[in-house]
Amino acid sequence: MTPFLELAVPLVSKSLTFFLGTGFSKYLTDNAAPSWLELLIDLADRIDDKKGSLTDKLFNTETDGRKASKYDLYVSAQILELEYKKRREDIREAVVAVLKDRINSKTINAKRVNGLAKFFEAHPDVNLVTTNYDTLLSDYVLAGRFSRVFIEGSTVPKANIGTNIFHLHGCISDPRSIVLTINDYFKFQHRDTYLSRKFFTLLQETTVIIMGYSLGDFNLNSIFNEAQVSRAVSLRKSDIYLIARESVDRTITDFYSYTYGVRVVAAYEIDEVFANIADSAAVAQKLVDQAESLDRVLQGSTRWTDEYLKLDDSFQRILLQASSIGVPVDDVNFKKMLLDALERKRQFSREDNAWPQYEHLADWLVEIGCLIDVKQAGIAKEYLQLVDYSFRYMRKELIVGYSWAAFRVWQARFGELKIENQNLIREYVAHAFYGAADVNEILSSA
Repeated sequence: MTPFLELAVPLVSKSLTFFLGTGFSKYLTDNAAPSWLELLIDLADRIDDKKGSLTDKLFNTETDGRKASKYDLYVSAQILELEYKKRREDIREAVVAVLKDRINSKTINAKRVNGLAKFFEAHPDVNLVTTNYDTLLSDYVLAGRFSRVFIEGSTVPKANIGTNIFHLHGCISDPRSIVLTINDYFKFQHRDTYLSRKFFTLLQETTVIIMGYSLGDFNLNSIFNEAQVSRAVSLRKSDIYLIARESVDRTITDFYSYTYGVRVVAAYEIDEVFANIADSAAVAQKLVDQAESLDRVLQGSTRWTDEYLKLDDSFQRILLQASSIGVPVDDVNFKKMLLDALERKRQFSREDNAWPQYEHLADWLVEIGCLIDVKQAGIAKEYLQLVDYSFRYMRKELIVGYSWAAFRVWQARFGELKIENQNLIREYVAHAFYGAADVNEILSSA
């Protein structure tokens, strides 16, 4: 299952937040919007009256011609602020000038802006959080429609209509609010403000899609760390998704998943992400509308039909419905329902011509292993027995009586399981005998 249906469910449930970085503004301006490094270089150039002397003190020129900061960017910004003060100039007013020069009606990509405008017009109840200083969202993407812009130190909008835009690090519409230097950042980190409280509330209560940030961004990793400490366990693979334009090595994606609970969705352009989520919205709405049937199952007043559970995607639909209505992972009735569905799927595989059911069972076991620490949930015994059954009736080669498709599922997805579940299965397998090397090949694939 692609992540986009998972993201469309909170979209239609009005619990989706987009966290947008510099790369987002660059995307909408065909790279005209400056990165933070480019912004600082522009700021240095504006007051460098000795033909590059100040710029050379702060930035190196690499062999490929690109500039690199000699210091942490916040430190470089602090040095620049001092240089501006020496000249009796305001560096934040200069930030406003630079951004207006580089982000305006001549530099925006109208096609991309219009595409996003249609998305937000159809789904105005999302939250937009950004560390960008520019007003690209309110001036262009949401132009002509009401939006509530939140900037620390400015009046909090009272009208509860329109799309929320939270400028965490300030905005050029109020230059005093801009978090630019190392001193600004320390104050921001240690000050309990309305925006900081609101942002961490959104991290806890909504699904967050992060766009336009690099994986190595220090600010981003600080946010991930704090969110992971306080976030409740969810019935989703993640409640924080980071979109990367380029392919990302599995070692890195595993690190973010295990350390922060962040799911990296790689090799997608920004417009593809919005289009795919929008395309999944209709199916997501049906899932949310039908979630009451899950509640009846949990209460024991009804049971899933065999015909429904024989479908490949019925299990994923159940999990998405559970997340949409906030069923806790440790709910006793929910765990009983999961085990019942898995056991019935195992029984279906024993019927005549039921080879797809072996593949489904393997896929479902992986889904559970991605979401829940089965030992901590108290279902390790039942889960391992089902894994054992799946392993015993699969083979890498096409052999009569064994499922080749189930092997493919385990081989491709074993590494997606929580590390705790991978180790639990390895320990279990060490004391079992399967008569083939296929299982060992799966275990060594992660």
